[in-house]
Amino acid sequence: MSPEGIVFLSKSAIEHPERRGGNRLPEDLLPDITTDHLITGKDALILEEEGLRQALLRIFPNWDYGNRQEDRSRILVGGRNFGIGSSRENAAEAVRLNGFGAVFAESFGPIFFENLINQGVVPSTDFFLLQKIMEGKEPQLEEFTRGLSFVQRRILHYGGLPRYIRAIYESEEAFPQDEIPERAPFPQTAVEKVCSVIGGTVAGKVKRASGEDRYRAGDSMVIQTQELVGYDVFIAHMERVLNRYFNGKISFPTNHFWLFADHFSGSDDPNAIRAIETVKRYWEKYSEAFRGDDGIYNKVLPLRLPVGSVIVGMDSHSPELGIIPGALVIPIGYTAAACAIANEGLIPYTLPPTIKLEFIGDLPEICDTKDTIWQLVHRYFRGSMGNGMMFEIGGEGFARLPYSEAAKHFNAVTEYGGIGSIGTTPNPQVIDYLRAYGKNLEDISDQEIGRIFEHLQPDPGAEYAAKIRVNLAETEPAVVGPHSHKEVTPLAELRDQMTFDRLIFNSCAGSTLQDIAILASVLQGERTRIPIDIHLADPLTRKHAQGIGILSSLTRSGARIARERSCGPCLGLGARVNKGERVLSTNNRNYPGRMGDREAEVYLSSAPVAALTAKLGRIPTLEDLYDNKQYIVQGKHLATLIA
Repeated sequence: MSPEGIVFLSKSAIEHPERRGGNRLPEDLLPDITTDHLITGKDALILEEEGLRQALLRIFPNWDYGNRQEDRSRILVGGRNFGIGSSRENAAEAVRLNGFGAVFAESFGPIFFENLINQGVVPSTDFFLLQKIMEGKEPQLEEFTRGLSFVQRRILHYGGLPRYIRAIYESEEAFPQDEIPERAPFPQTAVEKVCSVIGGTVAGKVKRASGEDRYRAGDSMVIQTQELVGYDVFIAHMERVLNRYFNGKISFPTNHFWLFADHFSGSDDPNAIRAIETVKRYWEKYSEAFRGDDGIYNKVLPLRLPVGSVIVGMDSHSPELGIIPGALVIPIGYTAAACAIANEGLIPYTLPPTIKLEFIGDLPEICDTKDTIWQLVHRYFRGSMGNGMMFEIGGEGFARLPYSEAAKHFNAVTEYGGIGSIGTTPNPQVIDYLRAYGKNLEDISDQEIGRIFEHLQPDPGAEYAAKIRVNLAETEPAVVGPHSHKEVTPLAELRDQMTFDRLIFNSCAGSTLQDIAILASVLQGERTRIPIDIHLADPLTRKHAQGIGILSSLTRSGARIARERSCGPCLGLGARVNKGERVLSTNNRNYPGRMGDREAEVYLSSAPVAALTAKLGRIPTLEDLYDNKQYIVQGKHLATLIA
């Protein structure tokens, strides 16, 4: 690698492409470049390598890469939080296909970081090393991989994940946990306890006798997933990797496939149709696999996936599945998924540090969980504090939340920068909901559930990256954006009475029964002052909302309710945002171009704030929320009246 191969992703390079290179580090490296910037949702559907290569950073119309090459001799340089957002591995693959063998940034989105490694591209935060390269010096490979875990270095040694996992599976390479020394007992977090169990016996090979393993954060291992969750476009990409490296071979039990056509359902894009046809072909070929043809996976599967299981999901919001008692949930890309199904479920895993979120108290009546989430982002996770962390979620305040609000805390882990979740406190309302509407607790007693949570209790003195105690009673409503979910403004600090062209209640985290019940209660059947689009996430929510009169009330108020239960506007489909629009939405992400035209302004809020905006025609003040408190409380109560 040489200075001539360095490409800076900076503001000046975007405006003046001739400045993309050089031997001086620019001061205006772009921060918060998301995977949506690197590869748009539409371009994520491209299955051909040449098309994917050309799609990199297409969102910047003046951007130019120079000569494309595949010898991985080039270096891409970005700012902080490079690659945050969706798990979209296409972004990392497009980087590799454009000849980049290394990416330097101040910090990385954690899933993108892993995807780069799995593609054989070195991620680094060592700008001293970059300076050496700019000075014309030739660093050794060891300098590039300094700071990476053992398993990450081995993956790069093999040029990417497929060859490494094949070497493990065929016993040409030792399991990385063989390198972990035996340790005297020490206090463990819940995640360390779980990994000490699942890392001991892999693919039928006992690594150590049960109970002797004591794994801690930073340890590398190869583990065996028990459940694999995928959806339309990434299943199509998974098949592409499977055919290229493993001749299409599947050795994973297909009755543990959970395959969904949810993200791009209803799209007329030819590539989306092709991806959904791939899923349908899998449904037909493997009839024992779960057929996810109605609803978003992370709203449907908590009612079905087995408790206490190791779950990998090809989506950044997979941590919501952590609402399942005892489940360890790990988001992965399509390359790791292909490696898993070709090699009896084997995936590499570096045990991450853990952040403990303990919730106490009760929410103010004018707020919901989204307000708590945005407050956490504002106070703790605006930077990189949460990047690459596992999250343990619990506390007596959490234990009193209704099911949909408890689930939102797991869903939000990825917005904090996290890469997985596990619940440590039993929530009676969650257990009751799963028993009433799910299948995964049918043969499990309350005593067994109690034992699961007893095992998950962290030891006194366990080491955490951070312990955050959140008093829910101190939650304040906020508005978020535009263009970033990390730009949070508490309503008490908002100086302008903002108005919007449209409201959108949608996605896996913004159209729950409670969300739309609050909207219906606040409007009381009266005409909304701002057009509203509602995109429900699952059939059960629609059934309940119809049964207790919410949908008919919202229809009288003029809300447009989509027929499909899919990701919809969150991926720029259905009621997508238009050029010049200012929109308030209840979903989690508002990156430029994600929900439609990149010149739209998208803000985010909780359901109570959005509902009052519909009633008043402007963003509410705190006084407005308190004046309408009875309707917000009534909506929350209405959501509990389900059969």
